[in-house]
Amino acid sequence: MLTKVTGAQINQWDTRIAAYEWFSKKYPWNGWDDRVRRIFTNHGLRPVVANNLSGPVTTKCEKRFESSNYSDLEPTFQATEQIEKVCKDIPIHMIFGKNDLVPRYSQDSIVDPTKGRHPASVTRLDGVGHMIVQQNPKLLAETIFQCLSRKKEPPSRL
Repeated sequence: MLTKVTGAQINQWDTRIAAYEWFSKKYPWNGWDDRVRRIFTNHGLRPVVANNLSGPVTTKCEKRFESSNYSDLEPTFQATEQIEKVCKDIPIHMIFGKNDLVPRYSQDSIVDPTKGRHPASVTRLDGVGHMIVQQNPKLLAETIFQCLSRKKEPPSRL
């Protein structure tokens, strides 16, 4: 589904201002923090004609490359399997938003102790989803800070 949606999206606008206005009205960009939407408009787009900075713009990432991200899921599963190998020695903190793209059962599987996955902490945040970085970067930064500020006693070596 995401591959098809990405392929069908508009990716060219008459100006950066027109692009910003379009992003402000369309999902998922309309749910982004305005600062992030402006950064994306200024740095995620490029002129269609190299030297025409005030003319039409398009996305820097071509649709075919962006949509390919959604069809190659194997690295996601491989990364999940690494959690059980690493979490014994390195504290891993999981931060989840609501279940918009990643369902709750998938989130629960990622932190399932019966699979040897023992994260240092699991935090579930309201009001954000899979794109928390874009939706509420301040809340994410504060949550990461809280996770890293927690003192955890090293395991006993007896």
